[in-house]
Amino acid sequence: MTLSNESSERTVEEDVDHVDKDERRLAEDVERLERDVEGRKQEVTVEVNSTAVVLSEHLVTGLQLKQAAIDQGATLEIDFQLWRLTGEHKRDQVANDEKVHLHDGERFAATASDDNA
Repeated sequence: MTLSNESSERTVEEDVDHVDKDERRLAEDVERLERDVEGRKQEVTVEVNSTAVVLSEHLVTGLQLKQAAIDQGATLEIDFQLWRLTGEHKRDQVANDEKVHLHDGERFAATASDDNA
């Protein structure tokens, strides 16, 4: 084998090593990004009494939503009535045991039971 052939073979082997390393690095990056995306899909952000509330699940009860809102600093009490704001001046009552499928950006209001506002 000539020096030129040996040099060429070494260069090819080095290139193959670089490609293998790049492929492993790319596969690790893809896995990390997939985990990040999956984690973000789980979270949903809604608004309760003008406070952003982040939940890890999209399906919760009215009571769970109120508790999460309280835990995250929203101004309300657990016995308040929860309302889903569905449009300008429209709202739907949400019972404590009612399951609610949440979507990013949805708005809710919680008012004292004797508050007819």
